[in-house]
Formats: sequence, structure tokens, C-alpha cells
Amino acid sequence: MSKTYLESIFDLSHEHPWTKNILAQRKETHDLQWIKEAKEREDEREKKEILEENKIYEGRQQIEILNTEIQNCNKCFQEKSNFPAVFTPYTMPQIKHPFILFISDYPKEEEEFKSKKPLSGEREMILKKMVKAMNLEEDQYHHLFSFQCPCPNEKVKIDFASQCRDFLLRWIFLLKPSVIITFGSYATENLRQKKERLASIHGEFLEEKLRYKKEEMKVTIVPIFSLDYLQVNPNMKRTAWEDLKKVINHDFKA
Repeated sequence: MSKTYLESIFDLSHEHPWTKNILAQRKETHDLQWIKEAKEREDEREKKEILEENKIYEGRQQIEILNTEIQNCNKCFQEKSNFPAVFTPYTMPQIKHPFILFISDYPKEEEEFKSKKPLSGEREMILKKMVKAMNLEEDQYHHLFSFQCPCPNEKVKIDFASQCRDFLLRWIFLLKPSVIITFGSYATENLRQKKERLASIHGEFLEEKLRYKKEEMKVTIVPIFSLDYLQVNPNMKRTAWEDLKKVINHDFKA
């Protein structure tokens, strides 16, 4: 069937010369706009990558300084040379979300001091099992001590806990964890600066505001039983696992 005059004027098929010209112009405009937007997206990605690299580099520098200060610290007991600080070397990779920070009480002289490892023996095995059960990758968790050195006696731990707490706070402000899991009453009380029966709060999500100098940070703390307690009371591992499952199932905001 032949087309009418109006049909041929308003023919939008790709074969019509007028339509092909309009489409070509539109394509050229669209291509230019797409190229411009793609370039802007690429520039934005590069800016974010540079900012992230700078952030990681600055974080690593601060961690190196902090590690050095911990190693050379002499704030507390005179027997420092006999009880050097034991800490987990950390270089601050590109941290993945969510990031879990485990905090236990202090290195045990008999285990960690001799092995020069932050955790060893049964305590190390329990933590590894927890990490595996929580399906955490290497850059999704870190472990710290409340007290950086093996404690020769209880009095040292009590008298100098506040001085050592500064190191702990600096770690937390650097790592900015999604949640902090504290092992046992000492680690929990030292961080929260208040006493409360662990049996009453284990597995609870406790919102706290930490302060270091002029900085403030809101953190979520989940206390569970200490690694030592779980070691001598293996029947309580089920309770600890139920507490950890609450963390696993929690929806952490990025």
C-alpha cells in the first residue's frame, strides 16, 4: 500500500533521510554526553581511590608510631625489660565492613611472653574457631589487649590500667570498628569504665561513647565470657556461640 503525503513526511523509519539525519545528530549528542559523564565518573573514582590510599597510608603511619610507643613504654612497673609489650602487628589494610575488634584482658606471661605471640595455646585456638565460625576474612577483624604487657601481679594491672587504656583508645579510634567484642569482665569494665556483672550483660549490644583527648566516638560493645573462662569451662562455649550469633546476624550500617 502506498503511503500518503503526511505519512511520508512523518515517516520515522531509519530509511527516511530526514529521520536518519536527526538520529545521527541525537547519537552524536548522546555520545558526547556519555563520554563526558564517563570521564566525570572516572575522575570521581580516581579521587576516591587517591583519598582512600592517603587514608590507609596515614593510618599505617599512625599505627607504626603507636606500636613504637607501646614497645618503648615505661609508664608502669620497673621490670619493663623483663616483661616487654606483646601486641599484634597491624599494617591497616583496606578494612572491610563490618570490622570486628576483639579485646581480651592481657598477655599471659607463661604463654604469649615466651612465644612472643599475642595469643597462643588454647586461647589462640578458641579465637581462631570463633573467627572461622563467624566467616570473617583477615581484613575484617583484629585482636587487642586491654593491658599491653604481661602483668607480674594484680596490683600493677589495677594501678596502671588507666595509663595503658590510652593505647587501647588510640587503637579503637584508628580502626573504627563496627562492633567491639570484649572477652571477660576486666576487658569490658576497663573499656566501659563501669562495673557490672558479666552474667547480666553478656551477649548484649551496649552503646557507649568513648573519649580520647578532644575526640569522641560512639561504639557498640558486646561482652562475652573470657577465653580463659571458656578454656576451663568448655560447657560455656555454647553460650559464647549464642552470643556471637547475635553479632553475626546483626545488620551493621556501613
